Amino acid sequence: MLSVVRASYAVRNLLSAVYRTGSSNSCQLSHSKSRHGFIKNISSFHKRSTEIETINVAHEKNALSLKWKNGELASFHSKWLRFNCRCDKCTNQTSSSWIWPAHKVPLDLTLKSVNTSDNGDINIQWNEEEHEGILTKEHLLQHSYSEENRRRLRDETKLQFQTDMTVAELSWRDVQSSEDSLYRWLRYIGDQGICLLTDVPAEHHYIKNVATKIASLTGTLYGEILDVKVLKNVINAAYGRQALLFHTDFGIYEAQPGVQFLHCLKFDDTVLGGETLFVDLYHIAEVFRTDYPEEFRTLTEVPFTFTRIHYARDAPVSYGSPPASL
Repeated sequence: MLSVVRASYAVRNLLSAVYRTGSSNSCQLSHSKSRHGFIKNISSFHKRSTEIETINVAHEKNALSLKWKNGELASFHSKWLRFNCRCDKCTNQTSSSWIWPAHKVPLDLTLKSVNTSDNGDINIQWNEEEHEGILTKEHLLQHSYSEENRRRLRDETKLQFQTDMTVAELSWRDVQSSEDSLYRWLRYIGDQGICLLTDVPAEHHYIKNVATKIASLTGTLYGEILDVKVLKNVINAAYGRQALLFHTDFGIYEAQPGVQFLHCLKFDDTVLGGETLFVDLYHIAEVFRTDYPEEFRTLTEVPFTFTRIHYARDAPVSYGSPPASL
């Protein structure tokens, strides 16, 4: 599939194993760290109402209990509320970071009063501290840890295995100019693990512009961008003409790149081969865990040493960890 002219694949690493057949294609690989998983939670959050029907002190003054107008119930512990206070004394409003010294917060906190202001914020007072806390309805809704909300998040983030999935396609021009297309791109990467961008200029290292649209680049032994092309004397299997078996890149790394970008630069219609196949490793892992639980436990608990040594290179790599992690 890398034999698509002017196209770029974004692949969530460790979700897909890659198999490349032999060819003389020229392509570039770039790796990045991208926290794309939160997209699912945000999408659900924006669809829910923040209107509160009732709010009061409950559980012997140890918690705030509220009911949203959609009927959903939520409860927030007094200590959780204190450490999530959004007032100017506790939170830097530009960085959203906590600035109040934690050791000054009493160990035991009970709620004295709770009410809503004219702008909808929640105002809270505690018995053991002369402090008026402020929390927004949006903050409470987004961070609700009620059983119903936790169940919703589990359902949204549950992997859906598809045997007939079609790789989603988007235009790079649309992603650049449209927030909606950018959001859809992130969702495809987060939900399906792979997305094809068309209309990407076939320019050397242009893939950096694509990757940095959503994440920062991750340095590797090969730098931030790796040029993959056929060479006569190869020290890496990626530079040869032979087919590569299914594999994940940078398995020896303690922290593997989160997203991998593959950008095809050159293709000759007379060349046979060069297709790239992707396998859903999450699906394979789930089947393996079900059918072979003892072997799966071994893979996730017993350390295994990955070693990458090549005497033509300056720096060999050795790292030990279980082959799979949960």
